Amino acid sequence: MDAEPTPPPPQTRKIKKLVRKADLPVVGGGLSLDSALKELYKEKEAEMTVSDKFIADTEDRKNALEEYTYDTRGKLDDIYAEYASEEEKTKLHAMLDVAEEWLYGEGEDTTKHAYIAKMEELLSVGGPIRQRLLDAQEKERQEAIRIQQEREAEAKRIREEAEAAQKAEQEANKPENMLIDDPAAPAEKKEDEEMVDATHVD
Repeated sequence: MDAEPTPPPPQTRKIKKLVRKADLPVVGGGLSLDSALKELYKEKEAEMTVSDKFIADTEDRKNALEEYTYDTRGKLDDIYAEYASEEEKTKLHAMLDVAEEWLYGEGEDTTKHAYIAKMEELLSVGGPIRQRLLDAQEKERQEAIRIQQEREAEAKRIREEAEAAQKAEQEANKPENMLIDDPAAPAEKKEDEEMVDATHVD
C-alpha cells in the first residue's frame, strides 16, 4: 500500500513592523519647595513642638498632683504620724480631700499653672511634715555611722594591741635576748654569802 503524500508546509510571509519615531519634550524641574514656603512650614513645626511640650508638661503636673494626693494621704496616718500634730493631720486631710474633688471636677482639664498652685498649697502643710521625717531618718543614719565607726575603732585598737603583744613576745624569744643560766653563778653566790657571814662572827 502506497504512503500518502506529505502535505506541503504552509506558506508564511514576513510582515514589517512600522515604528514611528518622534522627539519627546524634556522639561527640567526640581522637587524643592520655595524658600518662603519652607520657612512657613518650619514655623508651623516649631509651634506644634512647643504646643506638644506644653501639653505634656501640663499632664505631668496633673499626674504629680494626683500622685502626691494619694501618696500623702496614705502616709499621713502611717510613717508621717509621729511627725505631725493632730491639728496638722486634720488640716492636711481636709486639703487632700478638696484637692481630689477639684482634680476630678474643674481641675480635670485646666492649666499647668493651676496644677502648680494647687501642689504648692498642699506642700505648704505637707512639706514640713515630710522634712521632719527626713531629718529623723538622717539623724538615725548618722548615729548608725557613728556606732559603726566606734566599733571599727575598737576592733582596730584590739587588733593593734594583740599585734604589739605578739611582737613583744617574738622579740623576747629571740636567742640574743634570752638569759642563759651560768652553772658557776650559784657557787659564786654561795662564796659571797660565806664571806658576809665571816665578817659578822662575834
